[in-house]
Amino acid sequence: LSPDEMRLACRSLGITTRLQRSSSYSIAPGLRSQKRVIALAQAVGASEYVNLPGGRGLYDPAAFAAAGLKLSFLPDYDGPFLSMLHAFACEPRSRLRQALAALPPPRPAREEAA
Repeated sequence: LSPDEMRLACRSLGITTRLQRSSSYSIAPGLRSQKRVIALAQAVGASEYVNLPGGRGLYDPAAFAAAGLKLSFLPDYDGPFLSMLHAFACEPRSRLRQALAALPPPRPAREEAA
């Protein structure tokens, strides 16, 4: 999604989280992947980084812990819709808000293997 599309989606779902481009933070320009994510989390003063379930193989929990960050992943999507994109296009926003509120919380990375 473009930044404008992301803002529109958030507004229509009542999500008030502030969105900001990663390029607006002063981090080393050569950082990529996990190192960039860690640097950005530290730049905003985060204590936890939550990623989509597909990123489980991309990140090393020990590297995040060494940086003072908790690494967590959203659970696999098992909701009532084919996909959230499809639901956004076809379902009333009130039903989407209810479905999002009912999703389970993120799980710490160390629990993923259990």
